[in-house]
Amino acid sequence: MESVEAKPLAIDEPELGEKVKQQLVWQVFRPPEEVESQMLFFPAKLAITHGGDPVGEAQIILSELWEIEDLSKYDAIVSGYETREAYLESLKKYFPKAKKLERAAGYKILFRWL
Repeated sequence: MESVEAKPLAIDEPELGEKVKQQLVWQVFRPPEEVESQMLFFPAKLAITHGGDPVGEAQIILSELWEIEDLSKYDAIVSGYETREAYLESLKKYFPKAKKLERAAGYKILFRWL
């Protein structure tokens, strides 16, 4: 069987610290340009890093286009945040050109650790 190279995905939010590896399922939200250029779609393998350090390999189980305003508190929790507001604040760095962050669209990427 042919080996599939894992695509890099960085989780650079320092406030997530040790939480990254503690959940079996994890979610990130990224701009369409990043997702489409790297082809981050099911069933791609990911090489996850946090703060530049390797964390492990994962597999995408869902990659779906959403508007930020539709993200819920559950989305925040699965992404390592306790509140939706904290999650939205962290997304600002990924959508610097958005005039209204709530109206920006991006991909919700859900993955599981391998």
